[in-house]
Amino acid sequence: MVFKEERLAGRLGALPPGHRTAFAASCCERLLPNYAAFSLAEGWGRPETLRGALDEVWSILGGRPAREEAIRSLVERCVEVAPDTEDFQSLFVSAAGDAAAAVAYTLESCLDGDAGKAAMVGRLSIETLYQYLMRVNDPLTGVHAVDTDFEGQMLKAPLMLAELDKQDHDLRLLQTHDTLTPALLKELRDSSMSAGIRPFERGLVKP
Repeated sequence: MVFKEERLAGRLGALPPGHRTAFAASCCERLLPNYAAFSLAEGWGRPETLRGALDEVWSILGGRPAREEAIRSLVERCVEVAPDTEDFQSLFVSAAGDAAAAVAYTLESCLDGDAGKAAMVGRLSIETLYQYLMRVNDPLTGVHAVDTDFEGQMLKAPLMLAELDKQDHDLRLLQTHDTLTPALLKELRDSSMSAGIRPFERGLVKP
């Protein structure tokens, strides 16, 4: 299975706007722990800002009216807490930036339901894993990231395949539901919390 953003956008475009946002929110749940790990390691950032913004998305998906002014404000806050990758050395700095961007795109999706923005969040989930795998594997294997063999290894890594699988599963699940029921939203959210890099559970960062 290979990730293609255009194909993902097409599949999302066949879903109702709220379903697209739900897909993006599910992706964000897998990205947020990476920001928390970065913040703990570097002593910089505000994980609670992203957590609160994503919680607002789930509330909107659950039926709360989307207030444009409030959402725009949350988007600005997400941008403000995104780290500059040139300023930090943490393994998770790139992933933290992806998490902030993903939540911002997901918030905007609450307003316009744009399939392209939801697909961008899916791409950020893939890019996060690629950058992470590149950094943790390159020093160990001696294979440089410019080598095609290295890229092939990263695309076939278990973490990458699991992410592709999860995105496909979420899309298929959303396709089978006409409405975003509480049970559906809970399933999307809970299953995503046990997927992704999970830096704390894997002991990559000590809480």
